Amino acid sequence: MKRLALLLALILCLSACMEVPSPAETAPPSETTIPAETTAPAVITDFSAYEALLNPNGEERNWLFFALGSVFERPEEIDLNYLFYLGLGHGSWDRISPESEQYLIDGGFWREMDLQPMPAAELDGILQANFGITLSDCTIPDEWCYLEKEDFYCSNHNDAYFPSPAEITAVEDDGVMIRIYYHADFVYNTKTDEYLDDADMVLCLERQADGSIHAISHLPAP
Repeated sequence: MKRLALLLALILCLSACMEVPSPAETAPPSETTIPAETTAPAVITDFSAYEALLNPNGEERNWLFFALGSVFERPEEIDLNYLFYLGLGHGSWDRISPESEQYLIDGGFWREMDLQPMPAAELDGILQANFGITLSDCTIPDEWCYLEKEDFYCSNHNDAYFPSPAEITAVEDDGVMIRIYYHADFVYNTKTDEYLDDADMVLCLERQADGSIHAISHLPAP
């Protein structure tokens, strides 16, 4: 009986020594994190900076402007034949060797027509700087012929191809993605091989960490 009384006394003593946290000390239940709302792009009414992006004039050729001459959902789909229809400038038969000249003529090129010789390295650099892709990512046009000796691609025609000037109607810019909505008198849809008169288009651009801007799509406006 004495042992039972001592055991009960010991249990009561241990229970008194145990601290039970008060409600105030109890950790509150974790709250569900609510994602922050995405900030909507500001309404842009001054298009001057975006018009400068698509200005066809300047000392160097503006490849973002020439991107308007092709319809593409991804940069890899851009039609190189129309992007580089005018070549890279300073085109001449004199830039290639007599052997390469004969090779082109034997392949169906006309000596009486202009030659647009395009060094592969320059084409690759332009595509990387303006579209974030390389020449190997694209489909080489059937109209081109490759000269291994010079590492040139060549086209052969006398006419010219320019995109229609863009009349910007709206711009969405969140600091990374830029969507330029514009109207053009005509657009040649290189995906469907048809001309679009009085076309409403949207050019999507993306700012890069190094400050450059890449064209990533050019499509009819929804």
